[in-house]
Amino acid sequence: MAGLVALTTTKGRRLHKVSGKTYLGFMLLAVIAALVMCSLKPNSFLFSIGVFTLYMMFTGWRALHNRKFIALWFDWVACIAAMITGAWMIAQLEIVLIIFGSITVLMGLQDYILFYRSRSIPPKKVNWLQMHIGRMTGSYIATTTAFLVVNVQIKPYWVPWLLPTVLGSLVIAYFMRRYTMKTKH
Repeated sequence: MAGLVALTTTKGRRLHKVSGKTYLGFMLLAVIAALVMCSLKPNSFLFSIGVFTLYMMFTGWRALHNRKFIALWFDWVACIAAMITGAWMIAQLEIVLIIFGSITVLMGLQDYILFYRSRSIPPKKVNWLQMHIGRMTGSYIATTTAFLVVNVQIKPYWVPWLLPTVLGSLVIAYFMRRYTMKTKH
């Protein structure tokens, strides 16, 4: 619910900030719990969703607090860990893991390049906001997808897999366009 409130409230306002922090805190607990459960009873799907969501939440949060993309040691570690974990997911040769793994590798590589370039070329103001919106909403999409796939049995079977991504992508596009236009004026 906190994620939904953060998505639907005015960005930058107190309610958005409080609900966003609440979402981040509870999702961090959920991801840690998922990763601990995976260490006790291996589950590649749960592990991949956990890592994928954790990386998007971390990088979305970091974009908000590191607007010039000056990487600290843990930013570099996160990029490299994302690429390694994504490659492991791809190597499992399961379609869902190949998709999530490919996206994780691409995000890690994109961030690595961004951090490397930001050492000499300052990024545009809009970049941090686009990353924050895209990654935080992306983590919400991944979590919603996982919840629906596990808990909702409807036909056709692919609806719970695709519906959150389709709707969430429209939300991301809307907010990126809305806040990109505001920063240009």
